Amino acid sequence: MTQDPIHHNLLTILSKFKQSDDERKSRRHFLEKTFQLLNFNKINGDFAEFGCPDATVQLDAWHALKRQPFQRRLWAIRDLEPLTLPTDSLDLHPRWPAAQRTWKNPLANSKLAWSRLPAKASQSVWHGTNRPLNATSLPTQISLTWINAQPHSSIRKILSTLDQHWKNGSILVFEHYYAYSRFERSGARNALLELQKNRPDLLFLPMEKFGMQSQSFLIEDAP
Repeated sequence: MTQDPIHHNLLTILSKFKQSDDERKSRRHFLEKTFQLLNFNKINGDFAEFGCPDATVQLDAWHALKRQPFQRRLWAIRDLEPLTLPTDSLDLHPRWPAAQRTWKNPLANSKLAWSRLPAKASQSVWHGTNRPLNATSLPTQISLTWINAQPHSSIRKILSTLDQHWKNGSILVFEHYYAYSRFERSGARNALLELQKNRPDLLFLPMEKFGMQSQSFLIEDAP
C-alpha cells in the first residue's frame, strides 16, 4: 500500500519536534548530574563546547551551572568555515551534506538562543583559515569538553588541539557519537579510536549515553 505523502511529511515533522524536545530534556539532566560529579570530585576547569551550530547547549549548560557551587566559565569554540563537503571517506554520512550546506551564523539572528544567554556568561572563540585554532586560544583548564562537530575531519582536528588539556577526572562528550552509516563508523567514534591509539597514557571510560546519539567518557590516567 502506498503511503500518503502528506501524512508521511506530517509524521516526519511531528517526530522531529518530539525528538528535539526529548534530546533537550535528556541533555539538561545529563549536564546537571555531570557538573555535580565534577564538583564532588573537585575537578577544576571550565566547560568548552566545540562546534556550536546554535546556542542551545551553551544555554542548557548555563542553567545547570547556576545551580552549582563551583564557578565555571562557558566557552563556545566556533568555526568560521564549517565543512560543507566531505574531505575523505570517513566524513561521509547521509545526514551531514545537507545539514552542513544550510549552516548559518547564529549571531546573525538576535532572535535565536544566543539572545537569551547573558553576554558575559559565554566566551566565544572563532577560528578559521586565517585564524587557526591553537591551544593558547582555549581555556587554561577544561573539566567538561563537549564535541558538537559532525565530520571526522573536524573532530580529529579538535582533539589534536586539545592534546595538552586532557586530565584525570575530566569528562569528554561526543554529541554525534552514534551517527553511524551503512558504510562507516561515526566520525566521533573514528576520531576517538585514533586518540586512544595516540595517547596510550590515558583511558577513556564510557559513562552515560543520553539522547539519541550522545556518549560521555570519563578520562583517567592509564595504570
